[in-house]
Amino acid sequence: MPAARPTRAAFPWGRLALYGAVHGALGALFLLAGPYAATAFPLDDAYIHHVYAEGVAFGEGFAYNPGAPANGATSPLWVLLLAPLRLLGLRGAALVLPTKLLGLALGALLALVADHLAAALGASPKARFAAGLLVAANPLVVYGAVSGMELPL
Repeated sequence: MPAARPTRAAFPWGRLALYGAVHGALGALFLLAGPYAATAFPLDDAYIHHVYAEGVAFGEGFAYNPGAPANGATSPLWVLLLAPLRLLGLRGAALVLPTKLLGLALGALLALVADHLAAALGASPKARFAAGLLVAANPLVVYGAVSGMELPL
């Protein structure tokens, strides 16, 4: 008799949607909080990541100045995730909102990771849900997600 195949749990789209709604709603407050919140980054490092992303997108590798490879980006993975935005032709202020939305999406995934980590540690269903909500609703995580930086990674 063949061995039974292990079953996989379905992807928890409902939880991800809930964490995304909480995280996104709080992120919207940050985006609406100031006159430049949706058109500028609070930290200059976010712009530095985009300069490196442009180099990656156009075949120059990790370079701040064209033709001079350098490793000044604090998160190569974040640079790789931002590179497609440059390939789409986005520049300047047009990069800000898509970058912040990417950060919010990753923040929602981070909340789901907290939920699954709690489950792996033996937490009850309510406790794992609370773990996910605490991450999704944490103002520091939300600010990090809309800062243009790699914090939700």
